Amino acid sequence: MPTSFVWEAVFWVLGKCYVNSFLAALSGAPPHQLSPFRAMTSITNTDGPVADCGTSDSKMMERSSPLGGAVSDSPIVQLQRSLTDIVAIKRDLGQVAGGEKPHVVDNMTTNLRDSLLAALARLPGTRTFHLHVLLTSPRKHTGLFPFATPRPRTYLQDILVLLSEQRTGDAPRKFVSALEAHVYTVPSTRSAILYVSKVDSTGHASAPSPTYCLARTLIAFYADPGTRPLAVEHVWVHLFARAQGQYLFPNSAEYEGKRPLSDIRLCGWWKRVFEDVEKGLRDKGTMRLYYVLPGYGESEAVHALSSGSNCGSTGSWIYGHPYSQTEITLPCPAGKNNLGHFIPSFEDDPKSRFMDEIAYTTDGDVESPRRKRRRTETGEESSRALGELSKVSADEFWERMSFRQECVAGAVTGFFTLGISSSSRAEMMGQVAWQLEKRVLTTLTLQVEFSTEERTIRGTEIVEGAIRRLCEGIGRGETTSSGVVDSGSTSLSTYYSDIYGSVEVRNEWAGGGTAGTGAMVRVLTARKKKQ
Repeated sequence: MPTSFVWEAVFWVLGKCYVNSFLAALSGAPPHQLSPFRAMTSITNTDGPVADCGTSDSKMMERSSPLGGAVSDSPIVQLQRSLTDIVAIKRDLGQVAGGEKPHVVDNMTTNLRDSLLAALARLPGTRTFHLHVLLTSPRKHTGLFPFATPRPRTYLQDILVLLSEQRTGDAPRKFVSALEAHVYTVPSTRSAILYVSKVDSTGHASAPSPTYCLARTLIAFYADPGTRPLAVEHVWVHLFARAQGQYLFPNSAEYEGKRPLSDIRLCGWWKRVFEDVEKGLRDKGTMRLYYVLPGYGESEAVHALSSGSNCGSTGSWIYGHPYSQTEITLPCPAGKNNLGHFIPSFEDDPKSRFMDEIAYTTDGDVESPRRKRRRTETGEESSRALGELSKVSADEFWERMSFRQECVAGAVTGFFTLGISSSSRAEMMGQVAWQLEKRVLTTLTLQVEFSTEERTIRGTEIVEGAIRRLCEGIGRGETTSSGVVDSGSTSLSTYYSDIYGSVEVRNEWAGGGTAGTGAMVRVLTARKKKQ
C-alpha cells in the first residue's frame, strides 16, 4: 500500500508539471493567436482575456491598481484565466469544424453595448474602439418629483459609457469620449425619463470624433420601442446644454488638442443630435421635440442656432415646454395642481434649483428649510414646503427662468426635450450594482487626469483595469466598507457579454481613402530678391 501511494504521488506531480507547462505556453502566446477570428470580424464579442488585444504580454500577467503600482494575480486567478482561454479556443475550433460563423454583432442587437458598437463600426477611418458600458440595477428613488403629493414610486438606473481608441495594433489605448446618463422609471404611468447629464471628450480622438455617435445612439436606443429595455409606453429625454471646458475628464481642458464647442455651437450640436434621432423614429410612434434657449425669443433662437451651425433645422421643433400638451402622457400622475407634478428634478440642473427656491418661498419671503425635501406629506409643514408652486404656472416658470443668473450669465444655454409614445417589450440587460458604477466614476474623476497624452494613457489603463477587477471581485462577493455588494449576476461573464466590447473600424471616407491620407499641403514662399 505505501509503495502504490508513492507511485501515485509521483505520477500526480509529473502530470501537474505537464499541465502547468502546457497552460504557461498558452498564457505566453500573443493575444492575437488565442482567437483566429480577431482579424476576420469588424465587431467582436470576445469571451475571455482575448479581448484585451491592445495590452502587451507583460500586462497580461500584471495588473495596475487604481492607486498606482502593480498587483500580481494569484496562481489560482492565472489558472482560471488559462482555462477560460482553453474554453474559448475549443469553442472557436468547434465553430470552424461545424461550419459556423464566429459571433459578430449585427444591427439586431439586444443591449446598449452592442448598439453602440454597431454604430461606431460605421464611422470612417482606421482605428479600434474599446467600449465599457456600466448600467446599474434599478433602485428606489424619491427625488424625481420631490414636491408631488403623493410622490410617485420611481426607480433609478445610472449609465456610464467610456470609450477608448487605439490607432494601431501596438498603440496604447486612450480615452476619447465619455457619457453619463440616468434612467427614471415610473410604473404608475408606464413612463420613463432618460436624462443625459454629462458628455465629455479628451481631444485625443481621430477624426471624425465618436462623441456625436455615442450621444445619438444612446438616445435612440431608449427612444426606439424595438430596442428599449423598459416595459413602458412613454419615454421622455431631457438635456440641459451648457458649454464648459471639461465634465468627466479632469484637467482635459489643459490639453492643447481639445477644442470644446462654444455655447451657441453646443446648443446647435445637441439640436442636430435630437433631429437625427427623430428622423430615424418618425414611423414608430407619436413624437414631439421641444427646446428653449432662456432669454431668447423663438425667432432669435432660430437665427442664433442656424448661424452657429453648418446646416438648418430639419426636425419638427416646438419652441417651448412640453408641460401643456396632452398627446404624450407625462411621467408624474395627476394630483394636486402644482408645478411639482410637471417638472422633474435632476441633479445639477437649473430647473431643480429654481423649483427648490419657489417651493420655499411664501408671501415673497424665501425660507431656508432644515431639509429641503421633507418626507412629510400632510399637515401645515407639507403645505409650507410647497410654497408658491401652486401659484406659478408652467409658462410663468419658463419665463422667469430667462432671468436666472446661471442661464443668462453671458453664455447661451439650452433645454432640449424629446417625447415619444409607443409600446415596447422589456428585455433584461446585464446590470451592475450602483456601488460599482460609483467607484468607477470616483476613480475617473478623482484619481486620474487627462492634461497630457502620457497622463491620458496612464489614466485609461487605470480606469479600464479597475472596471474589470471590480467585476471580478464583486462577482465573488467582495466586501466593501458599506457591506457586501450584491450585484446579482455581475461577474466576468457579465463583463464580456454586456460591459466590455471592441470594434475594429476599417472604413473609407466619403471622398475616398482612409483616415490620415489627406491631400498634400503645399506652402508658397516669397521669392527673395537677388542682391
